Amino acid sequence: MSFDLTVQVDDAHSQFTPHGSLAAFIESLPHIRRLNPDLFALDDPPARRMNMSLEVSDAGGDSTSATDAGRAEVNCVRFHIPYDQLGDEPEQDYFPTAWAVAQFLGWRLYDQQLGEYVVEGAIPIRERGKFAETVRRALGPE
Repeated sequence: MSFDLTVQVDDAHSQFTPHGSLAAFIESLPHIRRLNPDLFALDDPPARRMNMSLEVSDAGGDSTSATDAGRAEVNCVRFHIPYDQLGDEPEQDYFPTAWAVAQFLGWRLYDQQLGEYVVEGAIPIRERGKFAETVRRALGPE
């Protein structure tokens, strides 16, 4: 079981982005390592662990990896956080990475548990911690 987030342009997954440029951006984020062409991990032991999958989804939400779909583009990025790694502050520990991907693409961040899109105010504006600061630096000037 996991806590899940999705970056997508809309509920119909109506827009695609090139796999290569997205993968390169994700690899540039702190504590990220590539597991295979479509799968990345935020691996910051002992407290944080999150998988990120570059996928192709149909309008109904069923999806597969870009490689399995035979596509060089993706229309969603799925984030899976094991519940035992979620901690007390996922908004501080995990949302900045997912939010950075959404901003890079100009897409939206969807919370699967709540069934709604995350608004920027949901991510704490206070000192988000060293990790969030590092993610913001990776995004470049605001």
